[in-house]
Parts: sequence; structure tokens; C-alpha cells
Amino acid sequence: MPLITGDELPHAPYIAATAEPWPGPVAVYSSRYDADYTLNTLVKSPAVLGVTLAPLAAATPGILDHGAPLVVELTRGSLSGVTPEALLAGANLAAIGDGSQDNWEIFQFQSADLVAPGRYELSGRLRGQLGSDALMPAQWPVGSYFVLLDGTPEQIELAASGRNTLQYFQIGPAARPYSDYSYRKLSAAFAGNGLRPYAPVHLAQKWDGADLEFSWIRRALGWGILGFGRDPPVRNAGALSGKNILGCPAATPRRGPSSAMAL
Repeated sequence: MPLITGDELPHAPYIAATAEPWPGPVAVYSSRYDADYTLNTLVKSPAVLGVTLAPLAAATPGILDHGAPLVVELTRGSLSGVTPEALLAGANLAAIGDGSQDNWEIFQFQSADLVAPGRYELSGRLRGQLGSDALMPAQWPVGSYFVLLDGTPEQIELAASGRNTLQYFQIGPAARPYSDYSYRKLSAAFAGNGLRPYAPVHLAQKWDGADLEFSWIRRALGWGILGFGRDPPVRNAGALSGKNILGCPAATPRRGPSSAMAL
């Protein structure tokens, strides 16, 4: 997931777990080589999870999406609407994705209308939040996963050296050993999406004699604050990003400092 408050470990992934009925705390055991597992994280509360029952088309970030309601069916828990002021202050933050560790769009919703037991229609959405607009597909299909980011999903322990290295996990009821049949075994490598830069905005061009000049504005990460003029400060001055002018064989790619952020 991307940085939400800016206080997170940018390379560490999140875990969200739920069940009906909830068996109590869920243990996450981890290992780097599929043996000698040790307790990594204890998930004490169930997350609000569900699946979509209607497709969600892409929309413009930064403005309210008044498209057809997103229908979500929850495994457990409930949703509620918020005021416009609360929405703009960050309320009702959620993620929609395909279940993989890297493909999640972050969005918010203002209205949550209960239309059947455990089934809600979400409208008044703010799409592509926290830099995830770059991951927004043309359409999220029916059956996409929904996770409410209300503080219940939490980061697991992962050393910075564990980035892009296959990790093994055993996840199940904390009251039972990880050798129990109720545990689910998973393996994944995490890129450290909290370190991924936001896409720049306000791309412009102008001719200066025979030269075509391009300009853009970088976007700050979750730690960014107002008051820095047009361009926010670079958090990691050592980070470089390459820029290529496609379709211009004579153009010389230039490298320069860029902000960094994650998902």
C-alpha cells in the first residue's frame, strides 16, 4: 500500500484479515526460506473486507466521481457515509484491487447505502488517491477486492533488506500452532511501494527558438505539506528518475532528482 500518514515504513506491506465468525487474534508467522517460522505480527481485529458486484470504470482523479454506484458485498462489518468536510479530511479511505500485493487503487467514498444485508452502494468517490491514479485500470471488474482502510489493516515486520526477496508466511488462528490445518501458507516478494514516486502533473511545453522545452510539477508524498511554492521539496535527493522523449530520436534523455513514495 502507499504511504497514508507518512509515518509508516515505506517498504513494509500491510495485512488485512477477516472471518465470519471471527476466531480471535490471527497470527502471521514468517520465514525467508520456508522453514523455522517465527511470529511476525498478531492481527487483533477483523478488517472490513468484501468483493465488488459491479464494475468500476476509471475516473478523473482530484474531482468527485459521480458515476454509477460501486456495489460491494462485505464478509463482515459495516460501512457508513460521511459529510463532504470529513471526506476532504481523509475519511472513508479504501482500497480496490485484484488481490496481488502491488495492484491496488486507493479511493474514498462519501455515501454508503445499505441495499441488502452486507451489501452497499458506494458513491461520491474520490479516485486514485495517494498517487494510485497511475494504477487505475480502464475498469475494475466484478469480483475485485475491497478493503476499508480504517486503521485496522496493519503493516507486517519486514527489514529493508527484505525488499524484492521472496518471503514465506503461515497465517491462521493465534490459538493454534502454524502446523495446524487451519493455517494458510503464502509466499510473496514486496517491492516497497511506499518508495514509489508519484507521477508528475501539469505537463507543459513551449518552443524556445529551435528547442522544445518541457516542464512539469512533482507531487509530494504523504509527508508533503503546503508552502513550498510550485514544486514540493525532494525528500530523497539521491533518487534519480530518467526522462525519455518518445518519438524524438535526436532528443537527449536527462536525469534529475525526484520525490519518492510507495504502494
